[in-house]
Amino acid sequence: MLQDNNTENKVDYARTNGQIDLKVELIEHKNESILDITTNVAMAYITAYLCKRLLVGNSTNPVRKIGGLIVEMLVANEVYKNADTIKMVGSKIAHKIVKKLNR
Repeated sequence: MLQDNNTENKVDYARTNGQIDLKVELIEHKNESILDITTNVAMAYITAYLCKRLLVGNSTNPVRKIGGLIVEMLVANEVYKNADTIKMVGSKIAHKIVKKLNR
């Protein structure tokens, strides 16, 4: 079953035998380029990885590793959702630092 709903931009695909039910949501980014999206994803993964490394370190404890994995997923999700705000705040901080260094 293949549907294209123009108003919601969703495509639903379901296999007839019921084994696979896959939903793919198409997102139109009118104001975002591929570079912006790639930058947001990279920023989310790098931040999440650093948080995991700070939490887990070189530990061999499996509970700590699972906790680190959960934190990594949560941080990556939140950073990606708020990437534009994080970039704006980081830009303002960098601008203030450069302004002080140029005095």
